[in-house]
Amino acid sequence: MRAKIILVTSLLGSLAAILMWTPNSVRAENNNGQLVSPSAHIYNFATADFPGAARTLGYGSAGGITVGIFSFNPNSPGSLAFTFHAGQYKAFSVPGATGTVPYAVNANGQIAGGYSDNSNVAHGFVDTAGTFTTVDYPGAKSTVATDVNVSGQVVGFWDDAGGHERGFIDNGGTFAFINFPGSDATDAIGINSAGEIVGLYDIGGRQHGFTYIAGTYQTIDPPLSIATAIFGINDKGVISGSYTDSGNVDHGFLYVSGAFRTIDVPGARSTDITHINNNNQFAGYFVDALGEIHGMTGH
Repeated sequence: MRAKIILVTSLLGSLAAILMWTPNSVRAENNNGQLVSPSAHIYNFATADFPGAARTLGYGSAGGITVGIFSFNPNSPGSLAFTFHAGQYKAFSVPGATGTVPYAVNANGQIAGGYSDNSNVAHGFVDTAGTFTTVDYPGAKSTVATDVNVSGQVVGFWDDAGGHERGFIDNGGTFAFINFPGSDATDAIGINSAGEIVGLYDIGGRQHGFTYIAGTYQTIDPPLSIATAIFGINDKGVISGSYTDSGNVDHGFLYVSGAFRTIDVPGARSTDITHINNNNQFAGYFVDALGEIHGMTGH
């Protein structure tokens, strides 16, 4: 699952349509894995495929903007970034970068992500109405920004000289270390207006989701998960992410008031949910029956 957070460093490029479904496969589970009120949660999905692309991944949607990556060649690791706004898809890139990945967008339209330079070094960035600000953790070998809240606080992860991956929060240029206690690696991935942080950590070769709220770390793993990645938390405290089950199938989920809601696009081989906004609209992607990857939003 860690491949979901890897910075893509080569470019490809192209636009698309929106199709609507009403899902029939939503499960709600509490911390004990018990099913709770599944019929109360009906979700609509819309595909977000860059036209002509062989694959598209949606990473965030807020303020009327959806961001993600796409490629024309399904067998190539290289991808281009895109934005979708007011019915138009546009290629998106940090000026001078050899690769760009936008991981999130906030209600103000600010975009956070990572880019690679000519030396193949990764840096974080925040785009504010076309003005790009580089975000580099002090002394880091590489940095990627994964979210920015409406107050301008940025979260992400960085590699030290030994290649160890750790999380951070950047508050107006003042950086603080985010590291789940005892973990081998930690990625801070989402932050809301209250400064509540979510992400993932590795320990003993297994990946878990976590929250960091009011100075306290807590593990958040759906009951059937063997690997969890939490991407988003909105101002209502709704948490979004994805998990892998024992059959190596990915599922999206929301964590609401102590209950897990597993979300699968109908007919899909796998579903992954990324960031969620304050309207409870989430972004993500799914693999269809033919093995093709599509970006999507849902609510």
